[in-house]
Amino acid sequence: MQFFYHKDSGLESITLDSKDSHYLFHVRRFKQGETLLTTNLNDMQLYSYKHEKKNTFKLIGLHSKVAQPKAYTHILLAMIDLKDIYDILPTLNALNVASLQLFYADFSQKNRKIDMQKAQRILQYSCMQCGRMKPLEIAIHKDLESVCKAFPNAIAIDFLESVETFDSNLESGRTAGVRVQNVENCHVERSKTSNIESTRSLNSSNYHFDLKHNNNKISNFNIESKRDFSPMAQNDKDLDSNKYNQNHAQQTFENLTQQERQTIAKNGIIIGCEGGFSHNERKFLHTTQRVYALQAPFILTAHLVSIYIASLCV
Repeated sequence: MQFFYHKDSGLESITLDSKDSHYLFHVRRFKQGETLLTTNLNDMQLYSYKHEKKNTFKLIGLHSKVAQPKAYTHILLAMIDLKDIYDILPTLNALNVASLQLFYADFSQKNRKIDMQKAQRILQYSCMQCGRMKPLEIAIHKDLESVCKAFPNAIAIDFLESVETFDSNLESGRTAGVRVQNVENCHVERSKTSNIESTRSLNSSNYHFDLKHNNNKISNFNIESKRDFSPMAQNDKDLDSNKYNQNHAQQTFENLTQQERQTIAKNGIIIGCEGGFSHNERKFLHTTQRVYALQAPFILTAHLVSIYIASLCV
C-alpha cells in the first residue's frame, strides 16, 4: 500500500468508518500508534497522520505535491458484463488510463447499469496499491454515435475478415463478431474477370492506410473505404494489382510506433462488446473513423482487448 485514501485528508483529524478501519488494521495489518500516509485523491497532496485512539488520527505533517506522469489514454469500451468492467478497472487505472468511456452498443444489454459508487471504491483501492494520485474517470454514453461525437478523432479496434467476406456481409446484412480467423495459408479468389488473387493472413484488415511521410515521420493517416478496393473500383482506376498492393500498406495497431499509438490514444480508442460491431455500427465506423486490426493470435474478449490496448499505449 502506497498510501491510504480518506476523503477528509488534510483536516486536523480524520476518523475511519468501520469498513476502512477493518481494512487498515486487519487486512493491511496497520499497527496502533504508527504514522499513516493519506491522500484525498483530489489535491495531489500527501498527509501524515498519527494514530491516536480507536479509529481517530491526528495530522502531523504535510508533504509537497506529488508529480506524476500525465494520463492521456481514453478507452471507449462498449458496455459489457458489469463483472468484467469492475475487473478491468484496477488494471486500467494502474496503466495510467485517463478515462474509460462506456457506451451502449447494438449488442450491449441495455439493462446493465454500472454502480458508480462501487466503481469509485475499486479505483480508490487501486490508487492505494499503485500510488496513482488521480484515478481514471468513468463516463457513460447512450450509443456509438454519441461517444464518437465526444471523441471525433477516435479510432476503432476490430478483428476484421477479408475484404470479400466483409463486402458480402454488408450486402446480406450479416454481422461478424469479434473473432480472429487463422487464415494464414488460405487464398481468397476474386472474380475471374479481374484475375486478382490475394492472401489474407491473420494481420489482414478491411481497411487500408495511405501513409504520408514528411521528414521520415508519419504525418497523417488516410483511410480509404472498402469501395475503393473492390474489383470494380480497381478496374475503374485501371490499377495493376501488384502496384496496388505496394502502394497501400496494411496496418495493424501493433505495427504502429509507440509514439503513434500514444498520439492515437489521446484521441480515443473504440472497442466493441463481445458480439462485435453490428452491421450498422460497422458501416458507421467504416465511413467516419479509422479502423485497425490486431495481431493477437487468439480470440480476445472485449475486456481483455481494452487491457491489451492500454498496455500498448503506456
